[in-house]
Amino acid sequence: MKLLWDENLSYRLAHGLQQAFPGTVHRAAEGLSSVEDWQVWCHARDNGFVLVTNDDDFVGLAARHGPPPTVVRLTLGNSSNAAVLELLNGQRAAIEVATTDPGVSLIEV
Repeated sequence: MKLLWDENLSYRLAHGLQQAFPGTVHRAAEGLSSVEDWQVWCHARDNGFVLVTNDDDFVGLAARHGPPPTVVRLTLGNSSNAAVLELLNGQRAAIEVATTDPGVSLIEV
């Protein structure tokens, strides 16, 4: 399961998650730094990504269109990279279960 980081999250986090989430990238690395949220959504859907964000950008898209992709919304607020890494690595199993359920479009961690 690979994650696609929204622009509001540090690109540095992708490296720290490669063991738990191989193939994880920041949206800028996919050439998506200046595009609309809908284009990011379609890219994630078409390329097997789980979208990760810490704001509400993709919550509405998840509600309207359903999965794929599944959206993981981080609820930590303004946190360090270390805290985000710890949270996601610790929640890997729950995220995997949610992303394999065809009825789940959004998970908040």
